[in-house]
Amino acid sequence: MRGIAALAVLVEHGGYHFLRGFAAFTHSLFSFGKFGLTCFFLVSGFVIPFSLEGRPGLKRFWVLRIFRLYPIYWFSLFSALILYRLGLKDVLTPEFLSHFTRNAIVNVSMLQGIVMLPHAIGLYYTLTIEMLFYGICTVLIWRNWLRQSYLICWLVLILASSISLGVPLLLHRRVEMAGLFYIVTLAVGATLYRVYLGEVSRKAFTTLTVCVGLFVCAGVWFNYLLNKKDDVFEHYTFAAVVLPWAAAYVLFIAMLALPHLKCPRMLLWVGRISYSLYLLHPLVLSFFRVREGNILGFFVFTGLSLLVASCTYLLIEKPAMRLGQQLLARQAPRTVSVLAN
Repeated sequence: MRGIAALAVLVEHGGYHFLRGFAAFTHSLFSFGKFGLTCFFLVSGFVIPFSLEGRPGLKRFWVLRIFRLYPIYWFSLFSALILYRLGLKDVLTPEFLSHFTRNAIVNVSMLQGIVMLPHAIGLYYTLTIEMLFYGICTVLIWRNWLRQSYLICWLVLILASSISLGVPLLLHRRVEMAGLFYIVTLAVGATLYRVYLGEVSRKAFTTLTVCVGLFVCAGVWFNYLLNKKDDVFEHYTFAAVVLPWAAAYVLFIAMLALPHLKCPRMLLWVGRISYSLYLLHPLVLSFFRVREGNILGFFVFTGLSLLVASCTYLLIEKPAMRLGQQLLARQAPRTVSVLAN
């Protein structure tokens, strides 16, 4: 799922640059980016409760998460800053450049979205959502509430629905529906884990999913169609938003229902390097000039992105994860020794 998600986001960004008519297609019929991000959040919603409960200990969870997420993120961020200084001006967002030093320092934390400061690269905003989800799950497991994922998902859905409908109807302002939907999707992923364990019935989950669909349809109608942004680039049709979100749900549920499905090794490898691929493909893209109709350029970009991601996974991600595991392993004997004494 991660491999499919990363490739979908790569196709979205590469398609805008190289494929003639792609922007019209993705805005009118099917947004690959929205599909990929939904896949990512479903996986995170499912896996994080598994990680917290399958390997008990909040300290262990956070150490592994930090060594998993931050080293390659810092490499991505610092590479973007260096490329900007070398003359690739489009690699950073315009909002980020308005206060370069301050924003660069805050972006190191990966929490810039929480304090409402701009991201160096646009796709970093999803990492803020992830970190918020980790924090919420930490509080829930600390309070012994994480197993109430089904009830929590309903509460999140009701709150998101109130915001997505109340703001445009009462204040006549547009809400960023995508952010609300991704938060709901994280909660749905956590609920799917409960279904997988047999703690929530399929009938109850089906009811929840139908209500999520109603929330999406109503929210997209009011926020994407009736209250459009002035930026034409952000104009999506109803289908271009709803279809990819629905497709991601269908694919994830189908893969859960087919646990013995054998996937190609190449796709499994792309899943393994998906985080590097997600973070670094915008940097690779910055080396190419915008030229629609250049199909060869699209495939070169894709190949280079996969190559760079494979290298950074082997040289940065994997060693960093191994280091985190080694630190925990060294502390474990000390803890046992102290307890014994």
